[in-house]
Amino acid sequence: GDACRLQYGLLTPPPPGSWFAVGRGVAGLWKDSTLRTTALGVTHFWFLLALLYGLTDRALPLVLGLMAGVLIARRLSGERIELGLTPLGAFGMGLFSLALAGTTNDWTAAGALSLYGIASGLFALPLHALLLQRPAADEKRPVVAAAVLVAAIGALAGAGLAGWLAASALPIRTVLLF
Repeated sequence: GDACRLQYGLLTPPPPGSWFAVGRGVAGLWKDSTLRTTALGVTHFWFLLALLYGLTDRALPLVLGLMAGVLIARRLSGERIELGLTPLGAFGMGLFSLALAGTTNDWTAAGALSLYGIASGLFALPLHALLLQRPAADEKRPVVAAAVLVAAIGALAGAGLAGWLAASALPIRTVLLF
């Protein structure tokens, strides 16, 4: 709740010159290889999620699976950041992408999307938690802002690609992309 946001310095108003702070955050992301790769992992997650969400007419199983995956990851992590869930989630995202490609009806597609969502939650939650925990206290807000900006660019790119693919004359099925 508020105690967690206060601990991470997220309740105080942004200082004047916030765009310079975002620039400092991008520099902070770039200089720390762990934060850089974590931000790229989060961006990858949002890119794929926006792409899949934009191309499917079955978003509900995906969203419900993602919610379940985040809850499972939270339960398995306890009070620490469990980065070991990230490769497990990445493996599941790949596996259930292949399963989605082999679906033959709506029920199997919904099941594959749900399992993809669960795997996505296992992948993303530890990365988001690490982005909140790792930066020094004085760099936390700019680094988190920069990571959110980079992730938003990834999500916009995924949504843009989904829109382009949907509008193109390419005879492509959603499941073939994954």
